[in-house]
Amino acid sequence: MNIQLAIWLAAAMAAQAWAQSPPPVPFKTAHWRCKIDASGISIPSETWFRAPGQFRTVTNVAGHDMISLVNGNDIYFFQPGAFIGMKLDRAAARPQARGVESDELLQQMHRWRTTGRKVGSETLAGRACDVYEINETVNGQATKGKVWLWTRNGFPLRTVLQIGSLAAEMTMGEVELDVPVADELFQLPPNMQFQDLGALMKVLPELQRLQQLPGLSGKKP
Repeated sequence: MNIQLAIWLAAAMAAQAWAQSPPPVPFKTAHWRCKIDASGISIPSETWFRAPGQFRTVTNVAGHDMISLVNGNDIYFFQPGAFIGMKLDRAAARPQARGVESDELLQQMHRWRTTGRKVGSETLAGRACDVYEINETVNGQATKGKVWLWTRNGFPLRTVLQIGSLAAEMTMGEVELDVPVADELFQLPPNMQFQDLGALMKVLPELQRLQQLPGLSGKKP
């Protein structure tokens, strides 16, 4: 796959999730690392959160870091050392993103705890967890599997899900809640220019189709 296309495609898909405001959570700040394994690919990320809705996430896509920054009504995407990034107006994105919440962690916390079926309890890394069975449809995708939610606050520490035809496992590590989070984490790089990501979201289905074409996908003609 073309690396630049993969990075901006990942940004557009993440924007669909970030466009919604997350529900209230039982902590004011947080920091965690996450690893998602799906289809033989492992995607690591690191996130800092500050209530009511500030996020900074560094995601590694094919060896390249992509930073997403949510601050107020704007969402920004950029690569370290780049001169151009992308910007999305949160309010303008909501009509396109309505009902899309499968990739948004805090949305999942709220939904899984209220609609999932508790099937047991386990301990992960010294943290007591409630285990929920999930069987739902989100954005037209059937989702089944199990999630491990920290008993103390509902934070998801592990998920093993079948989302449509995709099997994915998410593992959380170094979860820290109500810890100091520096203001600098939510500041934009100086002198960086930002282009409108809203236009890219409109052509997202076409970009996903292009991934499958020879030359872009890495497949031979």
